[in-house]
Amino acid sequence: MPKTFRWKMRLLQGKTYAERAKECRRLAEVCPEDLKESYLEMAAEFEQLARGPSRKIDVYDGEPWTEIDIEDLTAALKHGSTIEDAANHLCRSGTVDEVRRKAEELGLSYKTKAD
Repeated sequence: MPKTFRWKMRLLQGKTYAERAKECRRLAEVCPEDLKESYLEMAAEFEQLARGPSRKIDVYDGEPWTEIDIEDLTAALKHGSTIEDAANHLCRSGTVDEVRRKAEELGLSYKTKAD
């Protein structure tokens, strides 16, 4: 192989995310070493897209509750925030039902945007 090897990039041909992920993994096996990691990252992203949207929308969705989270939830609801606003403030906007359950578990009253 000549010293000046050029890798010719081309558009992915796969029609679905799963096909594109498979194509990226195949290309990672034959591409120059400095491009391998990029192809593997693209494959992982296409695989995630193929699985569909994840439930996690916000930073702390599904994460364990900390003392500070509980204090912030309590303060937000006592000052009149809706449960949806409190969830947004806590960076848990994708799991409002979880925030609602935590409020009920703590015996906190709340209102919703629908009220």
